[in-house]
Amino acid sequence: IACPIGKAVALLSLALDMVRGRGMYQGSLKDPHNYVYIFISTAQDAVTAWAKSKTNWSPYFDLLTTQWPIWQLLDELACVDSMEPCSTR
Repeated sequence: IACPIGKAVALLSLALDMVRGRGMYQGSLKDPHNYVYIFISTAQDAVTAWAKSKTNWSPYFDLLTTQWPIWQLLDELACVDSMEPCSTR
């Protein structure tokens, strides 16, 4: 996928499907064989590499104003595997 934000959204969607649809535990950074961790980490790497490839702040503006649902997916993933409501974490 040529668009790094689109790639990140696809990977985060796969991660969310693994957690919500298949009951896979989100895992730890110390578990490099967990698919959820791999999808999230690869999404982060794609966006980070893209942002670092630019010489100005435009990627950050683009990321904050994108129409891609990256922020909604991150919100959904942040609210998984906890007995506490998201607003209290």
